[in-house]
Amino acid sequence: DSKDFFGKSDPLLKIYRQRDNHNWELVHTTETVKNTSNAIWNKFTVTLTKLCNSNVNRPLKFECLDWDSDGSTELIGSAELTFQDLLSGKKTFNFVNPNKKKNDGVAGHLSVLFLQVANNNTFLDYICGGCEVSLITAIDFTASNGLPSDPTSLHNIASGHNQYEKVIQAVGKILEPYDTDGIIQTYGFGGKWNGQVSHCHPLTPSSAGVQGVLNVYRETLQNVTLFGPTNLESIVQMASRSAGANQSQQNQKYTVLLILTDGVITDMEKTIAAIIEGSSQPLSIIIVGVG
Repeated sequence: DSKDFFGKSDPLLKIYRQRDNHNWELVHTTETVKNTSNAIWNKFTVTLTKLCNSNVNRPLKFECLDWDSDGSTELIGSAELTFQDLLSGKKTFNFVNPNKKKNDGVAGHLSVLFLQVANNNTFLDYICGGCEVSLITAIDFTASNGLPSDPTSLHNIASGHNQYEKVIQAVGKILEPYDTDGIIQTYGFGGKWNGQVSHCHPLTPSSAGVQGVLNVYRETLQNVTLFGPTNLESIVQMASRSAGANQSQQNQKYTVLLILTDGVITDMEKTIAAIIEGSSQPLSIIIVGVG
């Protein structure tokens, strides 16, 4: 339906779900398509939980509005349906405007051009499915931790277990039973090894259990120069590659990345991008602040 003076509209679409008290709750708003009576909006992604609280029969309302230059909107028409209607294959729905007298109030049509439902399996889904679980630990060796010889350093080991060791024990003991083979890959980041800064340095050999991680950590303190900055992109990318490698129906595995760090992440935008890129992999990331 055309709302503007010259016969075309600037339509946008708002999607609502009905709450248990029968009020409507906004779920998603599309972009505005200017000067058209046949808008095609961009694809978008919304979780089933957000859309309908995972109840495919929960009422939804698709409201088509005409945007005006002063920021106000005017109703073109709305369509009420359920996600089950979409799953059943129905592709076209009437936009109805109660103020429109002609055509029984039909002001236009909503056509679904593309619908894809993707399953995002959870950690428990993989566990219950009997897949292998692999634990990777990444430890911060940046200079902001303080020199290991300094009693105030987070890496000081002169007086028993330091802050990093306490976290490795506390968190590792929770995650260790899930690791299928008991071998925990351990990496360092932000330090210098052989004069070269690395943000994803494998600490070999791979560690047998939490005690093995503690042992390789103490050995590393003897041959690393604390440096910086605190970049996590490379660690996340490594874990994502590892999580996606050698996956098959017969060989399923899930990876948990535990990152221990003392400070602000320097490459935050790149780290976020790496996390998003790896979000389709069977990978969970736990970041623990130390100190």
